[in-house]
Amino acid sequence: MKRKIGLNREIPSINLLLTYRCTAECSHCFASSSTRKDDPMKLSEVQEYLEEAKKVGAKSVWFFGGEPFFYFDLLADGVESAKQMGLSPTTTSNAFWATSEEAALKRLGLLKEKGLDLVSFSADPFHWEYVPLEYIRNAAKAAEKLGLGGEIWNCYFAEKEGNEVLRLSREITTRLSAHEVSVGEMTFQGTAVEVLAERAPKKLWGEYIKCHNEHGAFRFLTFMYIDPYGYVQPCSGISIGNAKEKKLSEIIRSYDPQAHPILKVLFEEGPVGLAKMAMEYGFKPGEYASDCHLCYDARKVLLAHYPEYLAPTIWYERTK
Repeated sequence: MKRKIGLNREIPSINLLLTYRCTAECSHCFASSSTRKDDPMKLSEVQEYLEEAKKVGAKSVWFFGGEPFFYFDLLADGVESAKQMGLSPTTTSNAFWATSEEAALKRLGLLKEKGLDLVSFSADPFHWEYVPLEYIRNAAKAAEKLGLGGEIWNCYFAEKEGNEVLRLSREITTRLSAHEVSVGEMTFQGTAVEVLAERAPKKLWGEYIKCHNEHGAFRFLTFMYIDPYGYVQPCSGISIGNAKEKKLSEIIRSYDPQAHPILKVLFEEGPVGLAKMAMEYGFKPGEYASDCHLCYDARKVLLAHYPEYLAPTIWYERTK
């Protein structure tokens, strides 16, 4: 008997991916960001999406990327617009701009004046390749002084040889901030699959019978985001519509996972189901580091056959 989805059609928060462009090309990036992409949202689009998100229950907005501080004026204006609309704005950065504590205070102080409520920073061995730890320290201290939080996100990668890197990474980043470091396991999507997955411990493809993002994507829409091209995504690389072509509120209200050929299979059969779909087009599954890893590889095969539902294409392109 097929399971049915009891969907909550209100979104608690809207997440705006302002750009796929970044100052770094981290090996674990789930957004497939790149220094070579140049695709920011327009402020008018940001404002429209915020208004539309309010119609379906959003109370807050998270501005991310890519690197949202790369287009600082857009970020600042977006924060101000959100605050004026009654939404609580937050953002995340790799702190490439925090060359000194004074510089960080100036940049974050302006955002606080515009209405920013919280900021967090990405700091782990993958980011350290591009952003000095000193910059993270400057940004975290400035955020704490301004009352903007300044939590540090640390992503770890469990390799076959063990995870001593995680211990050292957490120890180092904890010393950078008065706040507890938030540690999360890597999501094998985008660049992370292309660059790191081969080094991770794996299981046979048939074991991945459930999508770990089931509640977020199929029931409560907790990570619904819009990218610069307008694609509305409950999970990276899966589109349920384009907000440049149809009002966001209409997309959310008419969203039916069971009418979506990719999400329907993911809900009913998990990544294994997508793998079986892709096998009809020559896919030969093997071993995978996670459910996301299998899902990503199967989707790359299905991409040419379901372009309306697997978008944007640029997300599936290798960046390193």
